[in-house]
Amino acid sequence: DTNTYNIYNDELSTKQSSPCSTFKIFSTYVALDNKTIDVNNSLRKWNGTIYWYDAWNKDIDLDTAFKTSCVWYYRQVIDEIGQDTMQKYIDKFDYGNKDISDWDGKTDLDDDPRDLKGFWLETSLKISPLEQVQLLNRLFSANENPMALAKLKELMLVYEDNNTGLKIYGKTGFGKVNGENTDAWFTGFYEINNQRTYYSVRLDDPKNPQALSSTAKEIAINIIKNLNK
Repeated sequence: DTNTYNIYNDELSTKQSSPCSTFKIFSTYVALDNKTIDVNNSLRKWNGTIYWYDAWNKDIDLDTAFKTSCVWYYRQVIDEIGQDTMQKYIDKFDYGNKDISDWDGKTDLDDDPRDLKGFWLETSLKISPLEQVQLLNRLFSANENPMALAKLKELMLVYEDNNTGLKIYGKTGFGKVNGENTDAWFTGFYEINNQRTYYSVRLDDPKNPQALSSTAKEIAINIIKNLNK
Protein backbone atom coordinates (compact mmCIF):
# COMPACT_ATOMS: atom_id res chain seq x y z
CA ASP A 1 0.00 0.00 0.00
CA THR A 2 2.87 2.39 0.79
CA ASN A 3 5.16 1.15 -2.03
CA THR A 4 8.17 0.94 0.27
CA TYR A 5 10.77 -1.80 0.59
CA ASN A 6 13.03 -3.16 3.31
CA ILE A 7 15.88 -5.05 1.67
CA TYR A 8 18.60 -7.18 3.22
CA ASN A 9 21.42 -7.72 0.71
CA ASP A 10 20.77 -5.46 -2.28
CA GLU A 11 22.79 -7.58 -4.70
CA LEU A 12 20.95 -10.84 -4.01
CA SER A 13 17.55 -9.13 -3.99
CA THR A 14 17.81 -8.65 -7.76
CA LYS A 15 19.55 -11.94 -8.60
CA GLN A 16 17.27 -14.13 -10.73
CA SER A 17 17.11 -17.86 -10.11
CA SER A 18 14.66 -20.72 -10.43
CA PRO A 19 11.39 -20.19 -8.51
CA CYS A 20 11.13 -23.93 -7.81
CA SER A 21 7.97 -24.69 -5.84
CA THR A 22 7.18 -21.04 -5.12
CA PHE A 23 5.81 -21.21 -8.69
CA LYS A 24 2.93 -23.22 -7.24
CA ILE A 25 1.48 -19.92 -6.00
CA PHE A 26 1.24 -18.58 -9.54
CA SER A 27 0.32 -21.85 -11.25
CA THR A 28 -2.45 -22.46 -8.71
CA TYR A 29 -3.92 -19.05 -9.46
CA VAL A 30 -3.73 -19.68 -13.22
CA ALA A 31 -5.36 -23.11 -12.86
CA LEU A 32 -8.19 -21.71 -10.74
CA ASP A 33 -8.68 -18.66 -12.93
CA ASN A 34 -8.97 -20.58 -16.20
CA LYS A 35 -10.86 -23.45 -14.51
CA THR A 36 -8.23 -26.11 -15.13
CA ILE A 37 -8.81 -26.94 -11.46
CA ASP A 38 -12.31 -27.19 -9.99
CA VAL A 39 -11.98 -26.67 -6.23
CA ASN A 40 -14.87 -29.07 -5.69
CA ASN A 41 -13.34 -31.78 -7.87
CA SER A 42 -9.57 -31.30 -7.85
CA LEU A 43 -8.45 -34.92 -7.42
CA ARG A 44 -5.76 -36.18 -9.79
CA LYS A 45 -4.99 -39.90 -10.12
CA TRP A 46 -1.64 -41.29 -9.03
CA ASN A 47 0.05 -43.28 -11.83
CA GLY A 48 1.58 -45.86 -9.49
CA THR A 49 5.15 -44.56 -9.65
CA ILE A 50 6.87 -44.81 -6.27
CA TYR A 51 8.26 -41.34 -5.58
CA TRP A 52 10.91 -40.36 -3.04
CA TYR A 53 8.24 -38.59 -0.94
CA ASP A 54 5.68 -41.08 0.35
CA ALA A 55 2.94 -38.43 0.63
CA TRP A 56 2.89 -38.25 -3.19
CA ASN A 57 2.22 -41.97 -3.65
CA LYS A 58 -1.57 -41.76 -3.80
CA ASP A 59 -4.42 -39.91 -5.49
CA ILE A 60 -4.08 -36.24 -4.50
CA ASP A 61 -6.35 -33.19 -4.44
CA LEU A 62 -5.36 -29.52 -4.66
CA ASP A 63 -5.13 -28.93 -0.90
CA THR A 64 -2.83 -31.91 -0.39
CA ALA A 65 -0.80 -31.13 -3.51
CA PHE A 66 -0.09 -27.57 -2.36
CA LYS A 67 0.67 -28.53 1.24
CA THR A 68 2.99 -31.40 0.24
CA SER A 69 4.38 -29.49 -2.77
CA CYS A 70 3.56 -32.42 -5.05
CA VAL A 71 5.47 -31.99 -8.30
CA TRP A 72 3.67 -34.67 -10.36
CA TYR A 73 0.28 -33.12 -9.54
CA TYR A 74 1.38 -29.69 -10.72
CA ARG A 75 3.11 -31.17 -13.77
CA GLN A 76 -0.29 -32.59 -14.79
CA VAL A 77 -2.10 -29.33 -14.07
CA ILE A 78 0.45 -27.19 -15.92
CA ASP A 79 0.28 -29.51 -18.94
CA GLU A 80 -3.52 -29.16 -18.88
CA ILE A 81 -3.18 -25.36 -18.81
CA GLY A 82 -0.89 -25.58 -21.84
CA GLN A 83 2.17 -23.60 -22.87
CA ASP A 84 0.38 -20.90 -24.87
CA THR A 85 -2.08 -20.12 -22.09
CA MET A 86 0.60 -20.20 -19.40
CA GLN A 87 2.76 -17.82 -21.45
CA LYS A 88 -0.14 -15.36 -21.66
CA TYR A 89 -0.47 -15.33 -17.87
CA ILE A 90 3.31 -15.13 -17.43
CA ASP A 91 3.43 -12.11 -19.76
CA LYS A 92 0.35 -10.46 -18.25
CA PHE A 93 1.75 -10.55 -14.72
CA ASP A 94 5.36 -9.98 -15.82
CA TYR A 95 6.76 -13.08 -14.12
CA GLY A 96 10.55 -12.77 -13.79
CA ASN A 97 12.37 -13.43 -17.06
CA LYS A 98 9.11 -14.80 -18.56
CA ASP A 99 10.98 -17.75 -20.11
CA ILE A 100 9.04 -21.02 -20.08
CA SER A 101 10.74 -22.33 -23.21
CA ASP A 102 12.06 -25.45 -21.46
CA TRP A 103 8.49 -26.62 -20.91
CA ASP A 104 9.45 -30.23 -20.20
CA GLY A 105 12.54 -29.41 -18.15
CA LYS A 106 14.86 -31.19 -20.55
CA THR A 107 17.89 -29.15 -19.54
CA ASP A 108 17.57 -30.51 -15.99
CA LEU A 109 20.19 -33.26 -16.00
CA ASP A 110 18.80 -35.11 -12.97
CA ASP A 111 17.50 -38.56 -13.83
CA ASP A 112 14.02 -37.81 -12.52
CA PRO A 113 11.01 -38.82 -14.66
CA ARG A 114 9.30 -36.11 -16.71
CA ASP A 115 6.52 -35.72 -14.16
CA LEU A 116 9.09 -34.36 -11.69
CA LYS A 117 10.58 -31.83 -14.13
CA GLY A 118 9.55 -28.54 -15.66
CA PHE A 119 10.51 -25.03 -16.71
CA TRP A 120 10.05 -23.78 -13.13
CA LEU A 121 12.52 -26.32 -11.66
CA GLU A 122 16.11 -25.18 -12.20
CA THR A 123 15.70 -24.66 -15.94
CA SER A 124 14.48 -21.73 -18.06
CA LEU A 125 12.20 -19.67 -15.78
CA LYS A 126 13.99 -17.28 -13.39
CA ILE A 127 12.83 -14.69 -10.88
CA SER A 128 14.49 -12.55 -8.20
CA PRO A 129 13.28 -12.02 -4.62
CA LEU A 130 12.38 -8.43 -5.50
CA GLU A 131 10.39 -9.64 -8.51
CA GLN A 132 8.65 -12.25 -6.34
CA VAL A 133 7.37 -9.48 -4.08
CA GLN A 134 6.29 -7.32 -7.02
CA LEU A 135 4.55 -10.27 -8.68
CA LEU A 136 2.51 -11.09 -5.58
CA ASN A 137 1.52 -7.45 -5.25
CA ARG A 138 0.30 -7.40 -8.87
CA LEU A 139 -1.52 -10.69 -8.47
CA PHE A 140 -3.41 -9.87 -5.30
CA SER A 141 -3.91 -6.15 -5.95
CA ALA A 142 -5.49 -6.82 -9.34
CA ASN A 143 -8.20 -8.85 -7.58
CA GLU A 144 -9.51 -10.00 -10.96
CA ASN A 145 -10.72 -13.33 -9.57
CA PRO A 146 -11.57 -12.91 -5.86
CA MET A 147 -12.66 -16.54 -5.49
CA ALA A 148 -9.37 -17.86 -6.86
CA LEU A 149 -7.38 -15.51 -4.63
CA ALA A 150 -9.42 -16.49 -1.59
CA LYS A 151 -8.67 -20.17 -2.22
CA LEU A 152 -5.00 -19.36 -2.78
CA LYS A 153 -4.87 -17.52 0.56
CA GLU A 154 -6.46 -20.51 2.25
CA LEU A 155 -3.77 -22.79 0.82
CA MET A 156 -0.94 -20.41 1.69
CA LEU A 157 -1.84 -19.81 5.36
CA VAL A 158 1.05 -21.09 7.50
CA TYR A 159 0.75 -19.15 10.78
CA GLU A 160 -2.03 -17.41 12.67
CA ASP A 161 -1.98 -15.56 16.00
CA ASN A 162 -5.48 -15.06 17.35
CA ASN A 163 -4.26 -12.61 19.97
CA THR A 164 -2.61 -10.14 17.62
CA GLY A 165 -4.53 -10.99 14.45
CA LEU A 166 -1.29 -11.69 12.59
CA LYS A 167 -1.64 -14.08 9.66
CA ILE A 168 1.34 -15.27 7.61
CA TYR A 169 0.89 -16.76 4.14
CA GLY A 170 3.65 -18.34 2.11
CA LYS A 171 5.14 -21.11 0.04
CA THR A 172 8.53 -22.78 0.18
CA GLY A 173 10.65 -23.71 -2.81
CA PHE A 174 13.84 -25.71 -3.00
CA GLY A 175 16.20 -26.77 -5.76
CA LYS A 176 19.55 -28.51 -6.11
CA VAL A 177 22.08 -28.43 -8.94
CA ASN A 178 25.02 -30.84 -8.94
CA GLY A 179 24.14 -31.87 -5.41
CA GLU A 180 24.30 -28.33 -4.01
CA ASN A 181 21.45 -26.35 -2.44
CA THR A 182 21.02 -23.85 -5.26
CA ASP A 183 17.68 -22.30 -4.26
CA ALA A 184 15.98 -22.17 -0.88
CA TRP A 185 12.88 -19.96 -0.94
CA PHE A 186 10.06 -18.83 1.28
CA THR A 187 7.79 -16.28 -0.38
CA GLY A 188 4.43 -14.77 0.48
CA PHE A 189 2.85 -12.01 2.56
CA TYR A 190 1.49 -11.30 6.01
CA GLU A 191 -1.54 -9.36 7.20
CA ILE A 192 -2.14 -7.48 10.44
CA ASN A 193 -4.36 -4.50 11.29
CA ASN A 194 -5.85 -4.56 7.78
CA GLN A 195 -2.42 -4.06 6.21
CA ARG A 196 -0.61 -6.47 3.92
CA THR A 197 3.16 -6.75 3.53
CA TYR A 198 4.81 -8.97 0.93
CA TYR A 199 8.12 -10.70 1.56
CA SER A 200 10.56 -13.06 -0.13
CA VAL A 201 13.51 -14.86 1.46
CA ARG A 202 16.00 -16.75 -0.68
CA LEU A 203 19.14 -18.30 0.77
CA ASP A 204 22.17 -18.27 -1.52
CA ASP A 205 24.73 -20.50 0.19
CA PRO A 206 25.19 -23.71 -1.85
CA LYS A 207 27.93 -25.15 0.36
CA ASN A 208 25.83 -24.83 3.51
CA PRO A 209 23.71 -27.94 4.27
CA GLN A 210 21.38 -25.74 6.32
CA ALA A 211 20.52 -23.56 3.31
CA LEU A 212 17.10 -25.19 3.02
CA SER A 213 13.61 -23.88 2.30
CA SER A 214 12.62 -24.87 5.85
CA THR A 215 15.39 -22.55 7.11
CA ALA A 216 14.18 -19.73 4.85
CA LYS A 217 10.67 -20.24 6.21
CA GLU A 218 11.88 -20.18 9.81
CA ILE A 219 13.89 -16.98 9.19
CA ALA A 220 10.93 -15.22 7.55
CA ILE A 221 8.40 -16.19 10.20
CA ASN A 222 10.71 -15.18 13.05
CA ILE A 223 11.36 -11.77 11.47
CA ILE A 224 7.66 -11.17 10.85
CA LYS A 225 6.68 -12.21 14.38
CA ASN A 226 9.36 -9.96 15.88
CA LEU A 227 8.18 -7.02 13.78
CA ASN A 228 4.60 -7.48 14.98
CA LYS A 229 4.89 -8.19 18.70
